[in-house]
Amino acid sequence: MIMRALLRNFAIAILLSLPITGLVSYHCAKDKQDMAKCERFVDEHWIPSRYAQWVQDCVVERTITIIDSNGVINYDSLLVAETQGGFYHHLPSSKNSEYYVLVSKYDQFCIGWDDAGAIDCDDTTSCEITPNRMWYLDCREKAAKGKIIANTP
Repeated sequence: MIMRALLRNFAIAILLSLPITGLVSYHCAKDKQDMAKCERFVDEHWIPSRYAQWVQDCVVERTITIIDSNGVINYDSLLVAETQGGFYHHLPSSKNSEYYVLVSKYDQFCIGWDDAGAIDCDDTTSCEITPNRMWYLDCREKAAKGKIIANTP
């Protein structure tokens, strides 16, 4: 009798938890889709070679070759140049979660945004928050909070 009651309560608990589990799974999947939308925006508007060119030309003044004649970035050379330039953050060679956080969070990477304006070697320390960078920061924040993300600017 006690065993039957326990099994019945256990079955009820499982049945009641299924909608909650489904809801959590839905939100996790939606959050991943939203974050992927944000990351696609970065892939379209943040240009690694633009950042690498700025480091090569302005930070280490062409003492280190970071981009070859074909426009390919040597990430080992970039790391050396970023270190010599006194940067605490280094662009990963792969587009992982750290990559997407770095390019939006730190001013060091602002020159890589396609709406950042011309590269100015006389000003290597300041950078404005561009509309594209702002959109991405807002997108990441909304995706993290599970809010609906509007279309790109």
